[in-house]
Amino acid sequence: MSARGLGRLAVLGLARGAAAGFGFLCVMLLARALSPEQLGHWSLALAVQGYALHLGEFGLRAVVTTEAARAGRRLPELLARYLRLRLALTALALAVVLGGCALWRPNDLPLVALVTLSILPIALQLDWMALVDDRVGLAAVLLLVRPLAFVALLVLWRGRLDLYGAGACFLASWTMAAAASWMALRRPATNHIGSVSASSLMLRRGGRLATVTVTNQLQLNADLVAIGWTVGAAGAGNYWLASQVLVAGLLFANAAGQVALARMPVLVGDRDRFGHAVEGEMARILCLAVPAAAVAAFASPWLLPPLFGEEHAAVASVLLWLLPWFVLQHPTTVLQAALTAAGRETCVLRANLVAVTVLLPALAVAAATSSLAAFALARSFAEAARLAVLVTQFNDSPRAPAQTSISA
Repeated sequence: MSARGLGRLAVLGLARGAAAGFGFLCVMLLARALSPEQLGHWSLALAVQGYALHLGEFGLRAVVTTEAARAGRRLPELLARYLRLRLALTALALAVVLGGCALWRPNDLPLVALVTLSILPIALQLDWMALVDDRVGLAAVLLLVRPLAFVALLVLWRGRLDLYGAGACFLASWTMAAAASWMALRRPATNHIGSVSASSLMLRRGGRLATVTVTNQLQLNADLVAIGWTVGAAGAGNYWLASQVLVAGLLFANAAGQVALARMPVLVGDRDRFGHAVEGEMARILCLAVPAAAVAAFASPWLLPPLFGEEHAAVASVLLWLLPWFVLQHPTTVLQAALTAAGRETCVLRANLVAVTVLLPALAVAAATSSLAAFALARSFAEAARLAVLVTQFNDSPRAPAQTSISA
């Protein structure tokens, strides 16, 4: 990677680090305000929001990010088409989720509605445009708006913070982030006429990506939902806290994935350059993941209880069992982004389906034991299966770069 590429990754990585820090502060504020059982209800509402978000997004954010690089002066046309499709699908997802909750879990409807309504402002976010134009500084600033707003709102909330107050702050923070992201519309002019794909083609590509993101969501919180059913809300709360600590630590992996998605499409035509770029990114990201996992293993037993409160003391032990998943997530994120940038969403989908096939029976075994450690191991086994398939797909595909091989 060039010096400019390293600088781009460093800026986005630092911004994601700050965002993760603010996000972790939000988690800490919520943990100190809510009991383990309340935190469990909060985490399950977030799980519902996650599925609604991916159904409403329908993979279109990734599609428009790759299409925008080719749109040139026709970008406004592409943007209008994207927003129409995205808002229609988001409204449909909201209707399904809120209608289902009203029928089957009416007592949970107020919290689920507050949290899930956030997918409307999320649909209006345009922060991806800054990355397409290589305006890394603006992209970094926009990354910080939502977590910083959430922290400020939680701190400023008058009276004792409860689940509904947290939901209102969550919704407001996403609304602020969406409004700020429209600064990305002030972009450099281009002389390139460009091209715009038809809505039907965008939906076809997005449909494959939506299946990928929904199966990603299954791997991220199917275990949480299973814990809520079998162990109880308090166990789900502690498990969610542990996973959130490690998700915050995925900042450089996510930054590398964003850069790959936005910048690698131009390398697809050059097999050698594309292959070496992916191989180098994998090596670099693993050099960050392994030391980070070692630090987490050493520090979490004595650091997390004072941060979250003694009632959440079980979080530290759960986090240790989630560390294999944390390490595996780094190369997985890079490979998924690279294959998506190359238009090979089917390969990503195939890997995710294999992972879900491994995950579901592993969760059944974990549910029989009612052990949080068993649930964490089930997630890690599924992630290992996904990474193995991604590596195989990348190396064996006829469109894979010549003379390039990645070892799992």
